[in-house]
Amino acid sequence: MKVSAIALMLVVFSGAAPIAQGSADVQTLTGVVSCEWQVTGRYECRRRTRQDCIRECVSVGSPYVLVVDKSMYWLSGNASELDQVAGATAVVTGTIEGKKISVRSITDEGKRSVRFSK
Repeated sequence: MKVSAIALMLVVFSGAAPIAQGSADVQTLTGVVSCEWQVTGRYECRRRTRQDCIRECVSVGSPYVLVVDKSMYWLSGNASELDQVAGATAVVTGTIEGKKISVRSITDEGKRSVRFSK
């Protein structure tokens, strides 16, 4: 009986392991496209528009992020296309792994949709 219980536990736990590790899922999130430095307070821009400040920070090394409520997701995708939605509220569809999003498409709520090529 103990052998059967141990075998059952191994089957159950080995089957649960991939679920616990998580797999990349395509999801859609809505938030503000910014950069890590702006969100964390590392850089504060006072004389330019928010969009220009975000683009400047990204040009010298800060990654693009999507801020959803109080969570921040790092965005990977075509930087020139992300530039188009800097500072805007956007709907982002992509593969999410932890706090990283590989962007498949992004829509500025006030403008057109931008599709990313793989």
